[in-house]
Amino acid sequence: MVDDHEFFVCNCGAEAVVLEQYRHKGKIELVALALWRYGAGSGFGWCWKLHHIWYIIRYGHPYVDDILLVPKDARRLGQRLIELAGEADD
Repeated sequence: MVDDHEFFVCNCGAEAVVLEQYRHKGKIELVALALWRYGAGSGFGWCWKLHHIWYIIRYGHPYVDDILLVPKDARRLGQRLIELAGEADD
């Protein structure tokens, strides 16, 4: 059973990373990262979509399985992983 979880939503609005922790006798046994389809991302205007199309044409990377996080959210995810790893080492 999941003891705790946090969502980190992609800036595109289409996916999310879910960070889950499983504990046994109060100690972390497992940390899981799961990629979820969060929404269709259809709320974005044509300028946003054209920007991504241009990026794909220019660089050839279609963001199929990428999670785009603003620096604040990326830092929060990284800090949380470090905290959980530190707890597991104790």
